[in-house]
Amino acid sequence: MGKVMSTAIKDKGIFDMGELYSLIKEWLTWEGYGDEKKTFQEEVYVERIKGDSKQIEIKWCAEKFMGPYLLHTINITFNILGMKDIEVEIDGKKIGTNKLDLSLKMDAKVTTDRQGKFKKRKFIKKLYEDYIINERISASKSMLSAKAYTLADEIKEYLELRRA
Repeated sequence: MGKVMSTAIKDKGIFDMGELYSLIKEWLTWEGYGDEKKTFQEEVYVERIKGDSKQIEIKWCAEKFMGPYLLHTINITFNILGMKDIEVEIDGKKIGTNKLDLSLKMDAKVTTDRQGKFKKRKFIKKLYEDYIINERISASKSMLSAKAYTLADEIKEYLELRRA
C-alpha cells in the first residue's frame, strides 16, 4: 500500500545508547509491535570496533496485525558512529554512558491483503479497497502515521532531556 511516514533523527553527543534502545523497544512492545515471536525482528545487528570506538548498525522491523486484512509496519535503522563508553559526573556520582554520533531513520507503512487472498484477483482487490473498506484503510493510515510520529517525538524528547 505504501509509506505513511518517513523521518530521520540525527544527534551527536553524550547519552546512554542502551537506554535509548530500551526506550524504543519498550514503546514498540507497549503499542503491540514488540512480540519477538511473531511481529518483531532485529534484522541486522553489525558491530565494528575501530580502536577505542564502535560503529554499530541495527535494523528493526516491527509489525502489528490490524485484523485479517491490514498490517502496520514500522522500520527503524540505527547507524551509530564513534561510540565510546565514558563516565560523567552528576551530583558527585560517576555514571557510565556513551559518547556517539547517531543517525536514526524510521518509516511506517500500511500493507493491505496481508494474507494474500487477492493476490491473483487484482481487480476484485481494487474494488474491495476503493469502495468497501476505503475509509478503514484511510483511518488505518492516519492512525499509524500518528503513532509513528509519536515515537519519533519520544526519541527526540529523550535526546533533548539528555542534553539538558
